[in-house]
Amino acid sequence: MDRKLLCQSILISVKKKLESEDFLNEFREPNRFVRKRILSMKDVINFLIFHPKKTLDAIWESFRKKFKIQLNLPVVSRQAISSARTGIKPELFKDFFDLAVTRYYAHTKKREKWMGRYHLFAIDGSDFEAPSSEGTFEEFGKNSDKKRPDLFWSMAKVSILYALTDDIIVDTIIDKQKKHERDLAMQHLARMSDLAIQSDSVVIFDRGYYSADMFSECHTPGCPCLLRLRPCMNFCQLPGHDV
Repeated sequence: MDRKLLCQSILISVKKKLESEDFLNEFREPNRFVRKRILSMKDVINFLIFHPKKTLDAIWESFRKKFKIQLNLPVVSRQAISSARTGIKPELFKDFFDLAVTRYYAHTKKREKWMGRYHLFAIDGSDFEAPSSEGTFEEFGKNSDKKRPDLFWSMAKVSILYALTDDIIVDTIIDKQKKHERDLAMQHLARMSDLAIQSDSVVIFDRGYYSADMFSECHTPGCPCLLRLRPCMNFCQLPGHDV
């Protein structure tokens, strides 16, 4: 299946999900969108998928004009849009993301290989500052400085599994900053197993990821890995490589 048909298939699947009240209820925050409102949950989701890059009110007006026949979108304020989107659980968009990746690997039979032999994947993580709000403080914790005790911020950790030869992000996780990158990487490897893409693949890790469990998690299903080690670590000291 070529990429255009694949994208069409993914969008059709997303549309079917949005037609299901059970699906919408699963990702609806408690007591939100329970009464008939000007903005429905489905309208807001369609808008957020449109990925605004300008101010909310400007992009909403553009969105209305483009989809007015299909969606019959109302004229609303920026504040109404901001309020409405807080009623949707962020896990909904992770569900759509996973759906797209699953469809990609289910319907893409011919994939690029490095040197004609391996599919290459890379795993890495980083810390970032989350937007300051009561919600992020509750989710990721609250940090402060002794010099500025009245100043608070939240830090989070993001980890990504990227397919170098396919040029797509396969999996991504956002968690608390204290979460170890190795634990998140193990979740990425589990996702690879779910997608059945470990065969003929090599996973590349940066320094700090090596552990006996990580090494075993890659090699047990026959998925070679490349782990950056400290110079003092001898490869022959690693589990399974005694001489």
